[in-house]
Amino acid sequence: MISKKCSTFAVPKGIPNARVAESVDALVSNTSSFTGVPVRPRPRVQRKRVQKQSLFCFSPLPYFYVILQPKHNKKNRMSQKNKLFKFAQNETFPHMFQPKLMYGSPDDFELKGRWKSEFFHNENPITVELGCGKGEYSVAMANEIPTGNFIGVDIKGARMWRGASDSLEMGMKNIAFLRTRVEFTPKCFGKNEVSEIWITFPDPHLGAKSTHKKRLTSSRFLTYYQNFLADNGIVNLKTDDDTLYEYTKQVIARNNLPLLIDASNLYESEHYTGFLTLKTHYEKMWNKENRTIKYLRFRLPQDIILEEPE
Repeated sequence: MISKKCSTFAVPKGIPNARVAESVDALVSNTSSFTGVPVRPRPRVQRKRVQKQSLFCFSPLPYFYVILQPKHNKKNRMSQKNKLFKFAQNETFPHMFQPKLMYGSPDDFELKGRWKSEFFHNENPITVELGCGKGEYSVAMANEIPTGNFIGVDIKGARMWRGASDSLEMGMKNIAFLRTRVEFTPKCFGKNEVSEIWITFPDPHLGAKSTHKKRLTSSRFLTYYQNFLADNGIVNLKTDDDTLYEYTKQVIARNNLPLLIDASNLYESEHYTGFLTLKTHYEKMWNKENRTIKYLRFRLPQDIILEEPE
């Protein structure tokens, strides 16, 4: 836990100073109230031998500390206040759900398998947007198709507040927001409960190959979707990233998934109509950078074991 007055964190001896600076940057980027003190090997870095608790035992290891000092930044303080306000409002929205789910727990979300009967109160098909961000896509689709049900899923509550707030003001009854990790979606939806999935501008995870499993179109995540997406249900991917686009095509080819649409340049294709003309916050950002938008639409059968491309 990082104190708002001052804090330190320990880094093992022997790590190059540049790596220490990277660690500080990574920590500070996730701790908006702090700024890192410049780190130098000697004499400004305090070294001290401490007992460091590991997962299995205690062992004396030399560590040095990097001090984090509070930022006195009015903008950051206002940003924190806005987030707290949004988090508080999220708790009051009748169509915002924030289940407390945990890895390894057998507990499921109370609406699993009962979204149509207990929330939407109709038998219309359910479309889920994964990583919905501010929810613009979900809100726009729900507004265009009153005979469909739409659920935006994301872990960032402050972002989802925008879509939840807008849809509530518009009096929309066919949309909901679910704050949870995508990994937990099998705990939130029952078998065959979802008809279609949209994935709009997800993180492409361009790091080492070991991070590819975090991609929302990886075989790992597609296997999650098989638990609740109707057999041969539709998966849509909209992205600006060439690597993610090509990777997803490889996953589709490797598993012989029926590919319905492959648009390497969506704006210049015949498919650029209807929902595909809707633009999220991130799509507008990429448009300013003149990035090419790609689109894939494919079916996902339930009865196959999915594999990663080589």
